[in-house]
Amino acid sequence: MQRSLGWRDLLGNIVNAAQDKQRIASELGVSPITLSRWISGESMPRAQNLRYLLHVLPEYRSHFLALWYEEFDAAFIEEIEADTIPNEVSSAFYAQILRDHCRLPRILHRRSLCERIVQQGLKQIDPNGAGLYIAVFRCTPPRIDGKVRSLYEDTWAMSFPSEKSEEMPIRPFFGRESLIGRAVYMGQPHVIQRKDEGFRQFSEQDWWDIMESGMACPIHLDDQYAGCMVVYSLLPDYFLLPSRQELIRQFANLLALAFEPADYHPHNVIDLAHLPSFSRQIATVLSYRQRLAMMMSKQSVNFAQAECLVMQQLEAELLRDQAM
Repeated sequence: MQRSLGWRDLLGNIVNAAQDKQRIASELGVSPITLSRWISGESMPRAQNLRYLLHVLPEYRSHFLALWYEEFDAAFIEEIEADTIPNEVSSAFYAQILRDHCRLPRILHRRSLCERIVQQGLKQIDPNGAGLYIAVFRCTPPRIDGKVRSLYEDTWAMSFPSEKSEEMPIRPFFGRESLIGRAVYMGQPHVIQRKDEGFRQFSEQDWWDIMESGMACPIHLDDQYAGCMVVYSLLPDYFLLPSRQELIRQFANLLALAFEPADYHPHNVIDLAHLPSFSRQIATVLSYRQRLAMMMSKQSVNFAQAECLVMQQLEAELLRDQAM
């Protein structure tokens, strides 16, 4: 069986292709002999040297990171990325969100705050461009029975390579079969470090065909829940670092400012159902814009009211589809 490519093999191929070992070694601040020893496995570079490697060969950043996550433990990875992973949301960004929270008109409030927080989260949680998808999922407003049966995608951003971005679904609904549903139903963050673990625990297979790891944090005020923030990565074990998990929790806490009191639901009314896989949802959810336009043209409702009614319609159809 052929041995899988490791980071030393990748570095060796780069050096051989460049035919300029001296230049690369010089930029790394080491001798060509030391570089050869790293490639052969005779010596192990310090975390600082590997950090320099990302700066010297930026076009291979995502490749090196993926291979290091496979080989090294969380503590060593955290040391490698120490200069690039912030420990907390910046005070300047907190101030910006609090200012916008006070000044934005209500019609723009939730969507604007969510978009700004998600974009900032993408920059801070994925400073090296490893490939993330971040989304805010809202609790679908309860219908007659007063129960929250699902969550739907409201705001998202990603840093995927272009060939991956085309595979990403749009505005899916999730229930108890998902990582997102588990976090909200249990009322606490939940992490999946490996794809096989995701397949084992959840049936959202459309998602785990693309993703390698994920973390979901409920958005709540005390025991009132509005939704969930989820972060998926193209790298396995991306959420091993305690500092990264804490940063994600901070962004989820900040998102609580974006929601209105009516968006929050007591935890005892959250009774998530099983939703169809996204491949079975597509035909239904793609009708969202058409339904929204029709709802606003035929009824005396504002955008928020029309959106609520449409999402309830879509959820009802998906639940009927799942029951068939």
